[in-house]
Amino acid sequence: MKFRTFRFNQGFTFNITRLSAFINCIAEYPSSTTADVASYMGVNHPVCEGFRGWFFACGLGSVDHNRYQLSPIGLMIPQHDRYLHDIGTHWLLHYGLVTDHGFRAHMWYHSFNHTIVPDMVCTGELIAHHALEALAQPPANRMGPHNDAREVLRMYANPEGLGALGLFSSSGSGAQRRYTAHATAGPPDLIAASMLFDRWQRHIAGAGSVRLSALSRDPEWVGRVCLMTPTAVRSLIERLVSRGLIEVGDQSCDTVMRAYTGAPGELVRRYYTER
Repeated sequence: MKFRTFRFNQGFTFNITRLSAFINCIAEYPSSTTADVASYMGVNHPVCEGFRGWFFACGLGSVDHNRYQLSPIGLMIPQHDRYLHDIGTHWLLHYGLVTDHGFRAHMWYHSFNHTIVPDMVCTGELIAHHALEALAQPPANRMGPHNDAREVLRMYANPEGLGALGLFSSSGSGAQRRYTAHATAGPPDLIAASMLFDRWQRHIAGAGSVRLSALSRDPEWVGRVCLMTPTAVRSLIERLVSRGLIEVGDQSCDTVMRAYTGAPGELVRRYYTER
């Protein structure tokens, strides 16, 4: 099934409780149809279809002929964090939204890879403008980008969304509402490592090393998409070195080399096991 890069959620705002019900239904009843999932969630068909978009955009699974299949991460999460309360799970959902895993949620991808930086004061109009500038031609749904931009900001300031990540705070109300982006310490170490190696594997699998500065600057690297400062990224790398997952190439630690050669998902499993 093909999803739109704008308005894939059909206007239904991100909600952890509803998304957990969606994914738990598929985990418990793999042959579920959309009607079955809607009944399990206790919502009508349009709401379920909206959360089908969130399910797909977060990298939790795929949809084919009204049947669902969980991704490796989508299979793992219900086993360890049924209600999606763990902060590591929230970071994984965020990572799915802001990376290209065969589907690109354009507003989320562009905002966190190219526009938003710590301490930036944002409005929906501002980030929609930047995202639209990156397109060769405007989308057919001209209001879709503006609606998505407002959702990007709202969900990261909402405790029922991904507000626990601390990426945004809000002030004011109505037309005067503003959102301020905040630097973070990043995900728990093993979740951050899974993101690091996932990006490495998808984009530079043959490369033996990467510059430390790239991790907080370049698209899809953990420091960039999690709004980590260069200092926070360096601290993360030092901790991953101590875990034997990363090596550094010189005394200044400016060259980062991969020591871990396993699957990124195994680090997520280790995280949930070691909690």
